Amino acid sequence: MMSNFRLLFLPALLIFFSPGIAHSQPRIDFSQLNLSPEQRQSIQQIRQADGTQVQKLRQDVRASRMQLRTLVNNDAPDVQIQQELDRLLQLQSQLTRLRISNWIKIRKVLTPEQKVQIRDQLKAEDKSPD
Repeated sequence: MMSNFRLLFLPALLIFFSPGIAHSQPRIDFSQLNLSPEQRQSIQQIRQADGTQVQKLRQDVRASRMQLRTLVNNDAPDVQIQQELDRLLQLQSQLTRLRISNWIKIRKVLTPEQKVQIRDQLKAEDKSPD
């Protein structure tokens, strides 16, 4: 019974846990914001401060996705699949928290006009077809 369940939902799981799908992060083009030298330096410092941790979390998320795919494809015990899924979700949560924390720090450096420009960029990205 559980094997049938896995077979039915395997394609959805594989799509969900594929890199770049459902986990893409919007890219902000800071070059269009006319940042002052001080703003550029502050943003660069913010990004560098947590850059190593962000990179490690991204690698851990990729490795966990691959492990989850392997477990599902090899008909691993349900408990093992659930444990890896829990691990993946925890890693994704940590990465999201770190990204949001960085964005909050960066936002404090921007002028109100620059924040509006970023909102406009994000709205345009939401409307563009992938």
